Amino acid sequence: MSLKKVVTSSQIGVFIDSNLRQLLSLLPYLHSRFFSKRKFPTENYFVFFLYGGYGDAILTLDLVNKLSGLGKVLLYVDSRLENLAFLFPKNSTVIIYNKRKFIRNIAKLRKGINKNSILVQTSPIIEIYILKLLLKIPYAIGILSDFKYIRAIGFLLQPTIVHSNNRTLLFEEIYKKIMEISSPPVICEQHKNLNTIFDYCGTQNKYFILSAMKTNEWQMGRMPELEYRQLSELLIQKYGLNAIYVGDESEYLKVDSIIRDSKFSKYIFNMAGKTTIEELSILIKGSEFVIGNDNGISHLAAYLRAKVMVLFMFSSPNIYAWKNRSSYKYIFNPIEKCMPCVGLPSAPKDNYPVRCKNNLACNYSITHGDVVKELKRVGWIEDSSLRGDDIFL
Repeated sequence: MSLKKVVTSSQIGVFIDSNLRQLLSLLPYLHSRFFSKRKFPTENYFVFFLYGGYGDAILTLDLVNKLSGLGKVLLYVDSRLENLAFLFPKNSTVIIYNKRKFIRNIAKLRKGINKNSILVQTSPIIEIYILKLLLKIPYAIGILSDFKYIRAIGFLLQPTIVHSNNRTLLFEEIYKKIMEISSPPVICEQHKNLNTIFDYCGTQNKYFILSAMKTNEWQMGRMPELEYRQLSELLIQKYGLNAIYVGDESEYLKVDSIIRDSKFSKYIFNMAGKTTIEELSILIKGSEFVIGNDNGISHLAAYLRAKVMVLFMFSSPNIYAWKNRSSYKYIFNPIEKCMPCVGLPSAPKDNYPVRCKNNLACNYSITHGDVVKELKRVGWIEDSSLRGDDIFL
């Protein structure tokens, strides 16, 4: 990760990285263009790779769950993501892999592949194409060589133009294309109904979820700590809500520094690192709404169809916002020409942090006042003035 950060922080590094990936993307393109002679498989057996961060994996799960209604699903899951298993379709087969040991265990990993296996690819990074070859997966469909076309390997398919760079809409286009060409749906066990597997967490008081951090690799993409504290205090005092901060273990001390001296500390709970992903999902489903940066927790809330307000600072909402959720809202206030600095390019490229050359200006583009104003605009809060002295007037 540190090497990637250094490479993509210089003009020559960006040039080398981008052009090398474009050059390598010719391999799946040529494979799709000239070596696809077989017929579409007679059975639907879909293969996915879940990799990267939690947000990337959760974004893919809508497509995974939809295709589980058409056939069996095989999920290769990075060992860092295996605690998402409770969200996977019931009829899926899950194979946990470790990137560092992948080659060593290749024979064992191939056991999940059969003559009907279809890799569904949601990103054109060359690593996925290499894994397809190593595992001898006969078919592939999706975003194979660039973000402009849906292509196929192993069977004839006229390249289909992609009409949106937004990931949720792009995945819907992949699903529609598979629906057009696949065999009739098989009788299989559908995925879990998210409206029934999660129960209300049982608290007597209404609460909201606040995800205030990004992973340690990212310095951009989060407001100053004081803004989060003022946001939680305002929603506690004037709107009668409790605040639950969530995140991983590395965020516990940072959250503690935000809330430690708050006058309303008895209404604020630091749950960072104290829940499993499944327990966090239960908390999210029981909340009034979720406020989060563009991170994995916000994607999880969107996937669970909870109300979520996402703060976009360094990344593009045109790319990463959920476009098929009425309960999904976001704020994006570009104040600098560099905003956003991370988006989805037309060429295959990883989404990883760069060194900011603009003093993290984006982190100051949204304030707690902006968040409260937007919450009121969409009707998620109403004035109640339930607690304490009105210290904010």
